[in-house]
Amino acid sequence: MRTIFFFFGCLLFASLSFGQNTVLPFTAAKVSTAGIGASSIEVSVDGYLLTSNIVPLNKELEFKFMLPTGFTKDAAQKTFPAAKVTITNASGQVLGATADAFLANATTGYIPTKFKELSIKTGLGAAVIKANKDVTITIELSDRKSKNTLKLVMPVKIATAAQGLKASAAVAKTTTSNGSNFLASNFKVGTCTITLDETIKVDPTLSYASIDMNNFTGIASDEITSGIESYFIYDATTLATIAPLSKVLKRIKMSVEGGVSNYLVKLAFKKKTDTKKYIVRFRWESKDGKKLIESVSTY
Repeated sequence: MRTIFFFFGCLLFASLSFGQNTVLPFTAAKVSTAGIGASSIEVSVDGYLLTSNIVPLNKELEFKFMLPTGFTKDAAQKTFPAAKVTITNASGQVLGATADAFLANATTGYIPTKFKELSIKTGLGAAVIKANKDVTITIELSDRKSKNTLKLVMPVKIATAAQGLKASAAVAKTTTSNGSNFLASNFKVGTCTITLDETIKVDPTLSYASIDMNNFTGIASDEITSGIESYFIYDATTLATIAPLSKVLKRIKMSVEGGVSNYLVKLAFKKKTDTKKYIVRFRWESKDGKKLIESVSTY
């Protein structure tokens, strides 16, 4: 399996610090930390941000860990990362593996100016994937000078000819009220307020994630109303996936110009008596699949 790396600079997703597990927008890759963090993580194909976990054969995925933290520096301020990359099929069989993506610099390390981004590329060559339709890419990032680690697990569905590649060069981040990740592809959302709502009377026993979106540009109201909505719940500690507790509750308001002035969704994710933390990922996708919204919040 071909795995290469280089360094570059870009920021997109929210900061990932020690002990903070998360799920990445668009790809739903699960990230668990034990000492290693990053200011952001993104997954791209052909230089475009991947907007789903469906990828055609013979494509190369790039995983970028920007401004990585948690690495011990030596006396010369050098850092010494290591990274194991594995591709497995649905039954756990190893299809391809790289023991250490940073082996070439295992002894020399990296000076600070060369450690602003860790980037790993791994291919989905037909010879490696063979007849498998579902595979999992696992990246285990570690520090040679300590026990600090970070693990990324991304299930990948091999695209059919009809599905093709879903990727975007126009992803805009919206600042949210609570610092959650909120991204829109091929249009923009001006403001977003994300809160916990325990006042919904549809089922008063449940807690709801509330996502209140305003000031849309680059999208028509009929595109929003005809889009496909879904949401996903994860245990914030184990990252185990939990089935949604209800349908998406929503309200869409139109502007006088015929566009969208407000789009509000409520997502039931736990019983009010449940004290555990959960991650809620919301996805909206236009009917033609070209425009998307994804938000990831921890409650």
